[in-house]
Amino acid sequence: CMGGMGGMQQPMQGGCQSQFGAPQPTPAQNVVESGKTGSLKAFGQKGFGYITPDDGTEDVFFHFQSVLNGNELDMVPGARLKYDVGTDFKSGRSKGVNVFLDAPGAGQNAPPATPEEVEQFLLENPVEEHAQMKFRAADPVVQRTVINRGPLAGANNPTATLLGRVSKFNMQLNGGGMMQQQFQQQGGYGPAMNAPQMHGAGPYGGCGGCGGCGGMGGMGGMGGMGGCG
Repeated sequence: CMGGMGGMQQPMQGGCQSQFGAPQPTPAQNVVESGKTGSLKAFGQKGFGYITPDDGTEDVFFHFQSVLNGNELDMVPGARLKYDVGTDFKSGRSKGVNVFLDAPGAGQNAPPATPEEVEQFLLENPVEEHAQMKFRAADPVVQRTVINRGPLAGANNPTATLLGRVSKFNMQLNGGGMMQQQFQQQGGYGPAMNAPQMHGAGPYGGCGGCGGCGGMGGMGGMGGMGGCG
């Protein structure tokens, strides 16, 4: 199904639907080079990201609307990609278009984060104490997704960025999405709840789970801030 790259007129069935809008395939006449491969270097604020090409050329900029399969949770650094190269008509610079993930869905299949991974992330990404507490109390699947999004370095406000990530992925989890299904399959929570509580065996059971912050409670309102990574 990759053979259509460069001349693709319609996004693949089940393509990305997110806050960044529907996928936008680039027609063949606007493609400069087709059939490129590489790895995701970074993805973050406002849906912008960079691909490291396998041929050793300079990193290629892209926007999430150019990703034609998978979804935002798959935007994990190191993810394998196929893509075409087009031209940004505003800047005249090259950009990645018709981007395909080699393994769509991999982002949702990652194992929940461990307490050690959570503490390591906080050690490497200093934020204010209230953000640390919210991250520690989050569902382990949310924690994994936040960690997979990459470091907070470069964010204008790392604390707001972390809170935004937690709130956004909490909403997806509480909405009954794929992350919730995965966590339940791995022996996590039972039936969906509006404000999940960590059971006694959870890594942060003593913190009372997410009861106080829920999906959008407490500091959850930060999810709409532009600093979200």
